Amino acid sequence: MEIIVLKLGFGDDFLAYQEDLYARGHILTFIIRGLNAALEEDIRRRVDKTKISNAGFRILWLLQFNEKIIMSDLAYLIQLNISSISRQLIKLEKDLLVHIKGGKDARKKEIFLTDKGREYIHQLIEQDGGAPKLRMIDATERISTEDLDKFIEVGSILCEQLLGEDYIEWGRASAQKIYQNRSH
Repeated sequence: MEIIVLKLGFGDDFLAYQEDLYARGHILTFIIRGLNAALEEDIRRRVDKTKISNAGFRILWLLQFNEKIIMSDLAYLIQLNISSISRQLIKLEKDLLVHIKGGKDARKKEIFLTDKGREYIHQLIEQDGGAPKLRMIDATERISTEDLDKFIEVGSILCEQLLGEDYIEWGRASAQKIYQNRSH
């Protein structure tokens, strides 16, 4: 059995272990949580001056890629439960940033980004001259294209296995829209 040596980045400390998926899963989970925490903190700093929460911002961000979306799909993409999404949407609708259409079944309600919501997102992005200042962007600039592409490939496989093909396909499609908008 192969011995794996994983450098954790704490000086000369190394963790050596035999091929152990549980240990690898632990470090992978730890890395993903850290990346998410850093991104959430960057978003929090960005929206601090507004009365929008991080979850509210994430809803608006995702809505800019869809003309309309049903609440169950929004909950799936944001990875929040329907009741959390509903609470956020009530606040966003009150601020005229979204429009909610539909009946009593919350899962089937259609959510639309209003012009005011679109402008809100645009203003947040334009704070830094059109390129949001996120530590994630700075960090990825230091990674080779090959390594970053491999990380994305592995992350995509994991997301597809854990969350389904629709989840990662939506991520790819929205990334393509970002690329197209930034290259024009």
